[in-house]
Amino acid sequence: PMDILERDGEYEVRIAIPGADRDTLSVTVDNGSLHVEASDENEKESAKDTTYVFKGLESFRYKRTIPNISKYGIQQDEITSVYKNGILSVVLPKSEEVKPKIIDVKIEA
Repeated sequence: PMDILERDGEYEVRIAIPGADRDTLSVTVDNGSLHVEASDENEKESAKDTTYVFKGLESFRYKRTIPNISKYGIQQDEITSVYKNGILSVVLPKSEEVKPKIIDVKIEA
């Protein structure tokens, strides 16, 4: 699930990605599009001597692209992102300037 909100000075993209590993969470802007990727590696937690009675937690990979954000006049150097309680929030300040940029994701407990 995803929401995109517009405020006076910014857009905010909220994406539900519960259980994402910090090392695999990635937010980038390239060629005018916003790219979000994440995964969870539950399999690495299993010991060789473990037998599942029931296995419902599967590893996952998440990938989403929001195309053409550059047409909204986003100030790419000011984009921020926070991951908290399974929700990734990416704030896109409005501006006329557009350049490719990698955005650092901060984790809040």
